[in-house]
Amino acid sequence: MLLDTAAEEIMHVEMLATMIGLLLSGASPEQQAQQAAGNPAVAAVMGGMNPQHLIVSGLGALYADSNGTPWSGSYVTAGGNVAADMYTNAIYEMQGRLQTARVYEMTDDPGIRDTLSFMLARDLLHRQQWLAAVDELGGPTAVLPIPAQMTADKLGENGTYAYAVMAYSEDPSQTTTGQGRWASGPSHDGKGEYSYIAEPFALGVEVNLPPAPATVFDSLPGDPSGQVAPPKQASGDSASATGEGIINKITETITGS
Repeated sequence: MLLDTAAEEIMHVEMLATMIGLLLSGASPEQQAQQAAGNPAVAAVMGGMNPQHLIVSGLGALYADSNGTPWSGSYVTAGGNVAADMYTNAIYEMQGRLQTARVYEMTDDPGIRDTLSFMLARDLLHRQQWLAAVDELGGPTAVLPIPAQMTADKLGENGTYAYAVMAYSEDPSQTTTGQGRWASGPSHDGKGEYSYIAEPFALGVEVNLPPAPATVFDSLPGDPSGQVAPPKQASGDSASATGEGIINKITETITGS
């Protein structure tokens, strides 16, 4: 199923590239100007076209995003957890289908709409397919939380907050966070009950971090509130300890002081 879907997605790239090629083939400058004048979105696209489309690929399909950034492994989410990856795939289908629907609404060309409606249909199937794969794995109550082995009862005292929704409004009476499905009732993984904390409280102690070293230059000269830590001296280095280190000698030579 994974390999078949990957093959189909590559087919979609070919379909879109062919469609765009047919649209651009034989389009005169006058026709292009007419389309740009009648649609601000088209004008913006044509005004900012990526020259690599011509120079690098000879008007062929570029495996790149709309800004010309080449596809890379960073586009791939393969976390090793099958359930997490299936949910990720479903989300990608939702986002991709949303963008396709927006392009669909930008044109009244019947050929383009026919192509895009086919892809909308396929992406709808793919989204359901990934969620069906989760069902094959046992469904949400079996795979959630991810990882399924790290349930709330294995988190010690912190497990208390695994199903607690917290609000951070300055005025707790003004927030509606506690009114949602997420704030009460059984959790979606079937392993807990949602609760609501209107006024979260600190669990730890306030920590004052040490100042940055002087060589980081975080503070402005004479800043009364910007204390910095003095540079550390190397242990056992009598020259550094007495101010006769190599840096000091270079400074003295340059400044003459």
